[in-house]
Amino acid sequence: MAHDIDPVVPSENPDQEAQTSARAILTELDLADKDHKSWHKRAERVLKRYRDERGNEDSELASGKRYNILWSNTNTVAPAIYSRVPKPVVERRFKDRDPIGRLASDKLERVLNFQLQNEDFDHAMVQCREDLLLPGRAITWIRYKPTMGTQLVPVTATPTGEYVDANGAPVDPKTVQPQPDGSVAMSSEMIVDEDVCCDYVHWKDFLHNPARIWSEVRWVARRSYMTRDAVVERFGKEKAQVVTYDYLPEQMDDAKSISQQEQEPFKKAVVWEYWDKTTKTVTWVAKGCDQVLDSKPDPLGLTGYFPCPRPLLSVTTNDTLIPIPYFSQYQDQASELDELTTRISLIASAIRVVGCYDASKPHIGRILKEAPENEMLPVEDWISHSKDNGIKGAVDFMPLEDLQRTLTSLYEARERTKAEVYEITGFSDIVRGHSAPSETATAQQIKGQFATLRLSDWQRAFQSFARDNIRIMAEVIANKFQPEVIARQSGTVFEEPQDEAEFQAAVTLMKDSFAREFRIDVETDSTIAIDESLDKQSRTEFMAAVGPFLEKAFAVTQQSPFMGPLITDMLMFVVRGHKVGRGLETRIEETMQKASAAAQEAKDQGPQDPNAAQDAAKAQAEQQKVDIARMKAESEAQIAQVKAENERVAAEAKQALDAMKAQADIELQKEKLRGQNELQALKVEFDMRLKAMQAQDAEAIATIKNLTAQ
Repeated sequence: MAHDIDPVVPSENPDQEAQTSARAILTELDLADKDHKSWHKRAERVLKRYRDERGNEDSELASGKRYNILWSNTNTVAPAIYSRVPKPVVERRFKDRDPIGRLASDKLERVLNFQLQNEDFDHAMVQCREDLLLPGRAITWIRYKPTMGTQLVPVTATPTGEYVDANGAPVDPKTVQPQPDGSVAMSSEMIVDEDVCCDYVHWKDFLHNPARIWSEVRWVARRSYMTRDAVVERFGKEKAQVVTYDYLPEQMDDAKSISQQEQEPFKKAVVWEYWDKTTKTVTWVAKGCDQVLDSKPDPLGLTGYFPCPRPLLSVTTNDTLIPIPYFSQYQDQASELDELTTRISLIASAIRVVGCYDASKPHIGRILKEAPENEMLPVEDWISHSKDNGIKGAVDFMPLEDLQRTLTSLYEARERTKAEVYEITGFSDIVRGHSAPSETATAQQIKGQFATLRLSDWQRAFQSFARDNIRIMAEVIANKFQPEVIARQSGTVFEEPQDEAEFQAAVTLMKDSFAREFRIDVETDSTIAIDESLDKQSRTEFMAAVGPFLEKAFAVTQQSPFMGPLITDMLMFVVRGHKVGRGLETRIEETMQKASAAAQEAKDQGPQDPNAAQDAAKAQAEQQKVDIARMKAESEAQIAQVKAENERVAAEAKQALDAMKAQADIELQKEKLRGQNELQALKVEFDMRLKAMQAQDAEAIATIKNLTAQ
């Protein structure tokens, strides 16, 4: 493993210091790249295997058949790991009564949802899923992307002929423009829109210093390939002239027919974006260039500094962050499957009607090659031919019984090898939608639970990876986004005068206390296929928990208004425990506060006379009974409706599952019988051909005898 480079002592000469810094960074990058080389080669072989690329370097398999179990396993498990865009959940870290904090979390969650949909977060996650299952490492890079525009800002002319802006700062006269109304203004660049992007990073384009665990990583780097125009636009013409442009796509680099002159327009520079956690500095360097292209202090101000989450690794240990491709765990069994498939193909092609015949009787060979149906071939020496037992004595066909038995054994061996692969990976036939007819429901349930346990680790890891990306995106939004952009992307409308003041307070809280006040998460199972029955079940549980409490809460509040705050806090404690009720949290709290205030106001007014008070109390009690009965009936009806819907969905799901199981049983039987049917078909065909030949022989003999008799 490579070693870290010692910190470089700053030089008194800035140019010399920059040159030394660039060389030190490039040296570290080279050492880290060498540390990753063995994994890169291993991962490349896995990708070639997945794409079924065959060449001279794979001579032992190039001429044989393949059973691409890697492609099958990858595409089987991939949808179970990630299927849809996660739903971000922004919550206050401490769920006290805090309207401003609740408003800030709601706006931040809305902006996150907008960015996840607008910037194609899903595509980056799908690519990361593929990298996790094949090379073994998935990485993303969060990037802040402001959109700049210009606007006219009024300036004021001083008695001395100079210009100043609204803050009194001097303005360059060259930027001042006279306006039609006689005033003067200058063109000022400003941010008109903002986005935060989650970029997919190719597994070869990411490096970090050698480390055992992520907390020991002190720098990360991302590689980009930039054209000359892109380098000029980003770093300026002066830096573009000293950069080396020597990168070509692999296909063009290997093309001997393309001259060096023709390759020039396609050459790119290899630029590294180097984030150093110890110095809180981002540096851009290029391969083959001793100068630093650009350097900036901490541009995003993130809590963890790095613009990328912890990489998602497939197979790793606690002594290195360099992963191992998951395919390596069953590559020997995959090679065995290839070998068995090749043998099956060779033996299957060998099962055909072939044989040998007496060379002194060439007409025997012409019978199978030349003779059409219902045609006789003449024999010159029929007497000698008949004495040698005719065609039967001159022909001997290759026996096929041994080949048939061998082919059956190979099919069985391949099935056993596939079972070993499923045992290693945990991807049982239940995950694939197949089951043996002889297996009991309990056995299938155990296999399904085993597969689910194995998959749950992958699912949790990918959910954590998506959550870490969303957390960084949320922090970038809180740190960088303008209030106007947050309002626009969250769909905020100021209906009341105090709405804007509350929104500004929420944005201020978001920017000043992001890490302390907010907790970012993703909804459980939001990244995998949706389960409608579980969603309905959670809603039913919420109604069952809140409905009865509401009945008693309103009654107690009406009788004892001073209990209102306590009851409201207790109710909100229950509501906040159910994620499905987050959308009703504000409305329930406001309703309880209004009910408590109304009860307190009614009590403060007091009755006009004893009889009126008594009548009012009775009327109120009766009304409460009616309201409680109505609410109870509505709640029971709603619960019954939800239960009925759940039962209907469960019945439909059971029916669909039974149909899928029946279809799977049929397919499995077909798979088992396919090999036997092929052998049986070959045997039948051979028997038919043999009988036809015997019939033709008998017919020929009979014809010759008739001719001889005449």
